[in-house]
Amino acid sequence: MVRYFCTLLFLLLYSVTLSAQNPRFAFLKSNFEPLLADPKETRIAALVHLNDAGTLLDIGASLDLLQFDVGSDSLYPATFGLGADFGTFSLLRRLEGFKFPVDAADYIFGINVSWRQPLRTSDVPLTLLARLRLSHISAHLIDGSFDLDRLEWRNARLPFTFSREFIHLTVALSSSFARVYLAYEWLFNTVPVDVARHSAQVGLELFSQVTWIVPCMPFIACDVRLSPIWQPALERTEGYGATLSVQAGIKTGYAGTRGVRLTYHYYTGLSWRGMYFGERISVSAIGLMLDI
Repeated sequence: MVRYFCTLLFLLLYSVTLSAQNPRFAFLKSNFEPLLADPKETRIAALVHLNDAGTLLDIGASLDLLQFDVGSDSLYPATFGLGADFGTFSLLRRLEGFKFPVDAADYIFGINVSWRQPLRTSDVPLTLLARLRLSHISAHLIDGSFDLDRLEWRNARLPFTFSREFIHLTVALSSSFARVYLAYEWLFNTVPVDVARHSAQVGLELFSQVTWIVPCMPFIACDVRLSPIWQPALERTEGYGATLSVQAGIKTGYAGTRGVRLTYHYYTGLSWRGMYFGERISVSAIGLMLDI
């Protein structure tokens, strides 16, 4: 299946490059802005849990290696991007003495292609966006989950193999004050094996570009995902459950630019972390993120 996908990607790149204009190379800002409220987006972030002793430390980015314009319409040019994603999502515990042992970590890497097309509209300028990702993600318990005094894993949580490869398609419509999107994810390889291969999500982002002391952007974003429910007694997934992720705050700079986000984040539903697969969680957190 990966071979077929890569062949299709090559044919797509070849056909698009025939009409390519103004090619741009190097580590460019992504043609498709990362989703604000999706916790699986690669990002640079530090978030402190308000309802327990957890801390999130995420290090990663999604950058385009190539971008070019497509088509002959100079007023509404389409932009094609080819990029890469790399990220680490770490869950830490806060201890006295400014210690932060790492409880669990999820690692993701992959490639993506994206498309940006301004639309001809008479009222509100709109842009159609699409991104297709081919990614690998794996999860691990780290030494912070092991009790050295008792020589056992904390909370009776034992490490297991969690690894998956997936294709994720997102289609979005954006304006100067909002973005709405739909997404579909298909697992073509997964451990544990007996997992439903399909999931879907929908989201809405609202933002306002203002200037106080410096240019900034208040925002609120909501992401809802339907994911398979893991049934430990059956050792397989059965049925689907919803997760809700909300992020609100203020960002320095304007939409689509580099800046710092001061955020409040709320997540409830099925945990997306591999080592917590099948568990239901509810987390509130505050912190900051860097948009690069």
